[in-house]
Amino acid sequence: MEERPGRPSVNAELWGRGVEPIPDLGEAVLPGDEREAVDRVWENYRRYSAWGLSDLTHDDAPWKNHYHPDGTEEIPVGELSDFFKTEYERLTGEPAGSASASARVLTADQLKQELGW
Repeated sequence: MEERPGRPSVNAELWGRGVEPIPDLGEAVLPGDEREAVDRVWENYRRYSAWGLSDLTHDDAPWKNHYHPDGTEEIPVGELSDFFKTEYERLTGEPAGSASASARVLTADQLKQELGW
């Protein structure tokens, strides 16, 4: 799918699918801690439709801070990082810098390459 102006590449990759399921891209091979994180996200969010997930994210400050009726601007990574750090700490009671909270930041292309998609 072509890149749309003002939209990050992950969003552009899946933009316009509506309620259509995301295609099966094959099994990803991940280290245990990363697999555990993906499994936890899946368990918590698999019940939501595409529109339900969209509604959830559109209630969060990063999206609201960058929404414009003529097109949402890209949300800075630092703002997303700060938001999710705060959310992680609120939900778990753990500091986000703890060993169980470590994470890497990847671009969509890096993620696809690592997952072999």
